[in-house]
Amino acid sequence: MQILSSRLVQLPANGALPIPWYHRAPLGMRTGSQVYAGLQRPARRPLGDLLLTLIDPEQWPHLRAIVAQRQDEAGILADAFGAVPPLNIVFAECATVDSGSRHEARTFLERPEGSDWDVDLEVQRLQDVLKLQGFEDVTEYKTIFSPLPLEWQGRGIIRDGWMDRLTWQGYIQDTYGDSSQLGLDLGAAVISADTTRRLLRFVFPRPNARSVSVVHADRPGAMGVIARSVAEQELNFLSVINRRGLEVHKMAEFVAIVEPSPGIDPLEIDDRLNEARSRVPSAWTASWQFRPPDDPEKLVYPRRPDEVVARPPLHLRDGINVERRKIPRTAVAIFVSRRFFSDADAPPSHRMAVDRLHSGIARGGGVVLEATPERHGGCREILATPSTTPRSWVTAESKTQHLVGAC
Repeated sequence: MQILSSRLVQLPANGALPIPWYHRAPLGMRTGSQVYAGLQRPARRPLGDLLLTLIDPEQWPHLRAIVAQRQDEAGILADAFGAVPPLNIVFAECATVDSGSRHEARTFLERPEGSDWDVDLEVQRLQDVLKLQGFEDVTEYKTIFSPLPLEWQGRGIIRDGWMDRLTWQGYIQDTYGDSSQLGLDLGAAVISADTTRRLLRFVFPRPNARSVSVVHADRPGAMGVIARSVAEQELNFLSVINRRGLEVHKMAEFVAIVEPSPGIDPLEIDDRLNEARSRVPSAWTASWQFRPPDDPEKLVYPRRPDEVVARPPLHLRDGINVERRKIPRTAVAIFVSRRFFSDADAPPSHRMAVDRLHSGIARGGGVVLEATPERHGGCREILATPSTTPRSWVTAESKTQHLVGAC
């Protein structure tokens, strides 16, 4: 199953990869998860897909999935899991369904590292055991994780919805040269989650790609009419979603990410989409919208509709991450702005006040991130220095937000 997004996503220049919240959950990618990255060799496109997964690519050839079901009762999973060794369970998804009439179980199995067990023989043995235990419809799936070999691999940790410290951009630059020579936009991506293979996929579009939304009549032939009008403008679909559930009765939404075909001027894409819209009779569609890549910060975390959120600019992301890594995960970061004096000209009483403030914060489990004044224009004032601004954003992003002023 593919979990797609209706949005083309902008990628920051530093190579960090955003992992949307609606993709992290089904793939089990949490903050602190170690994730493997791989770039596929090219096939029909100038560059292969960039893949993220929790499974070591070295284990891909030895991974199998088994799906089975049985009438629900206590102990059935204990019996099933107990029969798995010497194979190891990578993922397990088990649920009671249909009012307890059956329990569905799906497990991903791998050969332990360093062992030479024959995976196929062990899976066949396990299938026989599960059938003896009363499981029905026992089916094995040999998942082909990447039909194309990986030409680059990396590894990193997910931090607050981001994966950074990867070198994929440097590899592409060294191997293929400038992105303009590839004819692709490496500053944007179509992101999708493959729940069957447990992969997060980044596809790089051709320049000036667009997210397109068409509200249309929910009746036979509508999607074909829309798709044909776009194809006639020599535009290519990278992903398509059609969904119901709109407020308007008997209407649905066709959502796609569209790029210009090779040889088409990328600057013409908006004109071509407008031409496609003009060729579809109004009886089929109610509205068309198309837009450039979205800010990834809007997709990394969900938020309540009534929340007012101040998000840090992307150019501060690296500095914020540097400051955040200095703070223990259990601590509360508190920003102290010393607006009126520095250590050099402070009287002893003021210095004592600062020391007591620091001690009190430390006793309460806090960590002080401090900004001191610098001389500017004949007076001392807080400046937006390269270190001060990220520090203030770290505390603004904390689970508990504080701002303390000392004078």
